[in-house]
Amino acid sequence: MKESIGKGRGVFTEEEIPAGALVLVEPVLILSDFEQMESNALLDYLFQMGDLKGVSLGIGTFSNHSDNPNMQVKRLVDEERSEFYALRDIAIGEELTHKYVRKLWFSPA
Repeated sequence: MKESIGKGRGVFTEEEIPAGALVLVEPVLILSDFEQMESNALLDYLFQMGDLKGVSLGIGTFSNHSDNPNMQVKRLVDEERSEFYALRDIAIGEELTHKYVRKLWFSPA
């Protein structure tokens, strides 16, 4: 992780990643009482998993949004994990990004 210009922290590669490769596998914390979290710091990291909300428990949580992402996230609700796959070849030093599904609460950089 390091500073991503205009985005805060970001996740960057240390090696080339080929298209289609599994980049990250992370456990997910499923949150059942989302309504009680209206002012919780985790809100910026939540994502939809079926009818539930969850948060990845790994470095993928810090991968930033892009309208032209280099990763796709597969949410495995029953297995309580997320898998991140390379959509294209990713170069050394490139920031890892995915497209956020929910409405953006910020202006994309």
